[in-house]
Amino acid sequence: MNISQSIENLVLKFIIFFFDSEANLVTETHNFHPILILHPDGRVGDTIMATGFYRELNKKYPYSYVYVLGNEQVKEVLEPLNFVKEVFIYEKSMMSTLRLFFKLRKRKFKFILNTTDGLKPHGAFLQGQLKACQKIIFNNDQLKSTTKIINFEEGQTHFTSFYENTLNYLFADDRFDMHYQVGVSLSAQQKAETLFEMFPGKKLVVFNAFSGSELGNFSYYNSMQIINHLLADPDKVVISVAGPANTETLLEWRERSLSMFSSDELARWPLLDEVQTLDETFALMEVADFIISVDTSLVHAACALDKKLICVYRQTGEYQNSCQWGPRWNRAHTIILHAPSTPPEVWDINDLSFEELKEAIDEMDGITGSWDASYRRDTLSEKGESRIS
Repeated sequence: MNISQSIENLVLKFIIFFFDSEANLVTETHNFHPILILHPDGRVGDTIMATGFYRELNKKYPYSYVYVLGNEQVKEVLEPLNFVKEVFIYEKSMMSTLRLFFKLRKRKFKFILNTTDGLKPHGAFLQGQLKACQKIIFNNDQLKSTTKIINFEEGQTHFTSFYENTLNYLFADDRFDMHYQVGVSLSAQQKAETLFEMFPGKKLVVFNAFSGSELGNFSYYNSMQIINHLLADPDKVVISVAGPANTETLLEWRERSLSMFSSDELARWPLLDEVQTLDETFALMEVADFIISVDTSLVHAACALDKKLICVYRQTGEYQNSCQWGPRWNRAHTIILHAPSTPPEVWDINDLSFEELKEAIDEMDGITGSWDASYRRDTLSEKGESRIS
């Protein structure tokens, strides 16, 4: 445990001791009382996975506004949808937490749902100090203000099961539609359709090499192998996408690879400087024939947009990443790299065999309509043995 984690744990214990109070549980609420969801972690993929839950809440409580606490990315995902009244922007500081508390302290909520992946000081403070009839939390028993803990049921592993179980708790014996949803603006759609019209008769493939984690990113060499394989088909156009943190890297890769491709191939691998927002990225995905991505939010966006998808996840005996965060979709081909129970010193996504991914791409070309495919790699060779070469 590093110093910052130790300090955060001490702050959390302090807040739980002094501010986690059952006194702010109220006994009466009305149909019009709002609902508050604490979603301060702000990860785009987590937010997309929760959209079905927000939509169901909106249907079940038509007279109650649903408010969400999150960051700018949460707002960008939820704002185009009509399930959420407002996203309160949270910045990771005690001052931001206090500002939100003073803004919300006079309200009575039907319930507060704390979805934080691991209890954080701000979540503990707001749950303990705001007024609500019920206070529900995912998989945590540290707060006495909690009225219901939502856990996995037997056999459940995916994070969206927490949301399903919450709905089952609130509305027993009912059925719920949990499919993901993203909104795409008309302007972004028009941009994407203009691009699509530039390549009549071609298949557009969106390729994302970046996960936000160094060991989860495809390397330059492996990315070029994938792009080269796609461009070998004259009917394909490859659109590489990257978040703000990886845009420069993508531009550098393009510059380094100019001599590798013909002028026709480079024309079919355009870099789109104007694609700068999630909205524009989602619009590109919407017109694409299929998507290839490492483990990141675009996997869940592809599910929301009902697109064919190839995604690559790392996994060990304890780190069941694909089980908890993988795509819940029957048009996704998930390639899972199973490492030994004790991961090698350097264990990254580039240990994927290119032949395995190439087979998935070629298989994707022959598939139309809804399909169900899941590839499991049961063993991972010694480091370097299965690396693309």
